[in-house]
Amino acid sequence: MSKRTGVAIILYVDDCEPILASRGAYLGIHGYEVLTATTGEMALMRMQKENVSLAVMDYNLPDTTGVELARQFKTIWPTVPLILLSGTVAEDLRIPKGLFDRVLLKGARPKELLEALHELLECDNREV
Repeated sequence: MSKRTGVAIILYVDDCEPILASRGAYLGIHGYEVLTATTGEMALMRMQKENVSLAVMDYNLPDTTGVELARQFKTIWPTVPLILLSGTVAEDLRIPKGLFDRVLLKGARPKELLEALHELLECDNREV
């Protein structure tokens, strides 16, 4: 959550810059502050500098996988909800149970992502 604005900060990690731009703009219109990263290394640096409320990540990144990145996130920031977006069906990826709070197909409608964000952040706020 941004201390300055009180708005939830979403970190969106994907190596496809047009996706980052379009989804970032969509989430921005719906009231979120969106930070972007195109690599796992960049995502870790952003997480260290910002008070990220939730992270959305692609499975395939140039320097790692979404699963490996999520493991690093959970070690350092265990309470930050994580959403995995992938063009591959989740069962085919062998994702460890409990690592991600949601797994969505990359081609899902933007509204599905928005609904997942609302639900996860609402749950997160109730626990505080």
